Amino acid sequence: MADPSFFVGIVGNIISILVFTSPIATFRRVVRNKSTEEFRWLPYVTTLLCTSLWAFYGLLKPSGLLIITVNAAGAALQATYVALYLAYAPRDTKV
Repeated sequence: MADPSFFVGIVGNIISILVFTSPIATFRRVVRNKSTEEFRWLPYVTTLLCTSLWAFYGLLKPSGLLIITVNAAGAALQATYVALYLAYAPRDTKV
């Protein structure tokens, strides 16, 4: 029988993936309208930094596989969101 913390980790990963995929509808709208409209860049950049740091922490932690997998996937999704945001943002919004 697996350790209960492993099951809690799996549930946490599932919830995290749901959180990371929640902006998909927003970015469908951005691509469809070819504009970022009133959406702000800050949540996507901060989540990208957060998931990247957690993935790095997972690399340093022994048996950090659950931490690495969910946060690497989250970082990839967030990087995609940031790239789409930059592609459709007005010129004065781009940093």
